[in-house]
Amino acid sequence: MTNAKTPPASSSSKQSAEEYVEQCVTPMQGKETPCTPYGTYEELVKDPNVDVIYVGTPHSHHYQNCMLALTNNKPVLCEKAITVNAAQATALVKEAKQRKVFFMEAEWTRYFPLSIAVRQKIQQEQIGEVVRMSADLSTGEAPEIYDTGHRNVNKDLAGGALLDLGIYSLLWIFQTVYHTLPKNKRKPPQVRGSAMTPEPRTGADESTTILLEFPVSSPTGSRNTHAIATTAMRVHFDHARETESATPAVRVQGDKGEIQVFGPI
Repeated sequence: MTNAKTPPASSSSKQSAEEYVEQCVTPMQGKETPCTPYGTYEELVKDPNVDVIYVGTPHSHHYQNCMLALTNNKPVLCEKAITVNAAQATALVKEAKQRKVFFMEAEWTRYFPLSIAVRQKIQQEQIGEVVRMSADLSTGEAPEIYDTGHRNVNKDLAGGALLDLGIYSLLWIFQTVYHTLPKNKRKPPQVRGSAMTPEPRTGADESTTILLEFPVSSPTGSRNTHAIATTAMRVHFDHARETESATPAVRVQGDKGEIQVFGPI
């Protein structure tokens, strides 16, 4: 969690926060903008000198951390995935709107020059009407490399491929076949199918596939769009990477052309 004026360090104890400051803040940084350690998040959000909160805790803690900040009227930038389910996200958005406080998911990929260029090409109808797309982010790392308590495979910490990796696959789908449309034409997709493979030890998903159908296509809106989001730990998004036979991780297919994006996405 950060403070725009005097960057603080907040932790489960003031001692560990002080140790973090000592290890990670250089003397020059500390001299220019003193870093204030806090023993609890409550102390941090109640400090009037704190201008904005960045939440980078595990997914499982995003809801309570964000709600604590919002109910203390602090603007919040929260890491992906913003929450572990839609009900939590809805509650946070409602709280932020009621208090008129800034609240946003930290999905940096939306702001990459590449992402902006792809959206512009779709909006300019350079590939015609989008009828199908796919997006994949898979690491090729067997989940067994992680201890069962690790956040990547621990269900109590909202572990699994979907919330850690698949969020990027879904982001690419939404930013290309949903947010390229005018707001008055945007309609939520239907989930036409999904499949999940559990990690043998913990049950967290090690592989997830989602099939979405958007009722309005971009840019003309005359037919629907199918989109497939995939994510996995055990296989890689491109086993031929760094060779001439590398394959795209994102394909946006229109009736006049296709946009390909090579990973990682």
